[in-house]
Amino acid sequence: MKQSKIAPRIQDRGSDILDQVDYRLAQTTEEKEDIYRLRYRAYLREGAIRPSDDQRVTDQYDDLPNSWTFGVYLQDELYSSLRISVLTSEWRESCSADTFGDIVLPKLDLGQVIIDPSRFVADPNKPVRFPELPYLTVRLACMACGYFNADLGLAGVRAEHQAFYRRVFQCETIAEPRWFPGLLKPVGLMAADYSVVRERIFERYPMMRSTSFERRMLFERSSSTMEALEQPLADLREQLRDSLRNDPELGLCLKILDHVTRPDSHRLGSLNFSTLSKIVGKTQVDSDLLRALTILTTSDRAILEARGKYVDDAGMEYQIAPQTLSKTLRSGKFVHPKTGQSIHDFEGKLILYFVPSSSLLKLSRSAKLAANTDVVMPL
Repeated sequence: MKQSKIAPRIQDRGSDILDQVDYRLAQTTEEKEDIYRLRYRAYLREGAIRPSDDQRVTDQYDDLPNSWTFGVYLQDELYSSLRISVLTSEWRESCSADTFGDIVLPKLDLGQVIIDPSRFVADPNKPVRFPELPYLTVRLACMACGYFNADLGLAGVRAEHQAFYRRVFQCETIAEPRWFPGLLKPVGLMAADYSVVRERIFERYPMMRSTSFERRMLFERSSSTMEALEQPLADLREQLRDSLRNDPELGLCLKILDHVTRPDSHRLGSLNFSTLSKIVGKTQVDSDLLRALTILTTSDRAILEARGKYVDDAGMEYQIAPQTLSKTLRSGKFVHPKTGQSIHDFEGKLILYFVPSSSLLKLSRSAKLAANTDVVMPL
């Protein structure tokens, strides 16, 4: 990776490329297994591990209360992953704390808060279409430093990767390479004083900036929050079941409801018709999916309110009234707002914006999950 070519591109494309990224905290067994298998493919390709029958890589740190394992998704596909461990005087377990205990633990004894990213992997089988991927992935570490008000950010990396961390985060080497259990190549330890380097990082790489809402949605763990939301959502699901019973739209509605109310779905702006189809397990938009969207955006079952605009072949934009959007979802038909001509391939030109309905906002506010801004989902 050459700085002269990639770094300017990151600076120029910051907000554009972020719109394509979805950071997802691995919570389900399936999500975790996908990441463990991704680690195996990545490590095996670079010769960092030996082949194994189970073809997965996990360790004792994955399920600790001070660890967050994220998948980085582009166009709804898992491209990379990073685990974030937070070290304090009370939370003292992580890869670096155990491997470099003589260096890390005394800092914790002084009351410092340390962010220890590890298991940074990218899928070697994915086409190289996103040279920004390393930056997008380590951005999680930068956000963690901000959320937890860290004193130090660590990087346990092999010698050939240290130049990247020195360039992006201005890290300095504080320990020579040591052997870590399970890996065939030693790793060194680098560190950066977050309060010192933060503004320099943001100035050079604006995409590393994040909002407090984004950081909270990624790292906040509150059982009371989830409990406050759990029962109202259960009631809403039961209402859908009673109303739809064996209708094919029921399963689709429940899948969409689960997706838009999951705690880490704060980047809903990456959704499109193709992504929405994948969420419900379809290969394309069909009448059942359109009817499910109608149910979720109309009547007393509404959890979303549809808004949007249409961009025609000439590049002209037309705001579409909610009633028209609702009619389009019901019928699967759309006519040009000016010419009245029927548009058969409108899915790629009709941009739908979904904002939370008043009932969903009420549930979210009671559970402290909502932001004051609209949730935007271009379809």
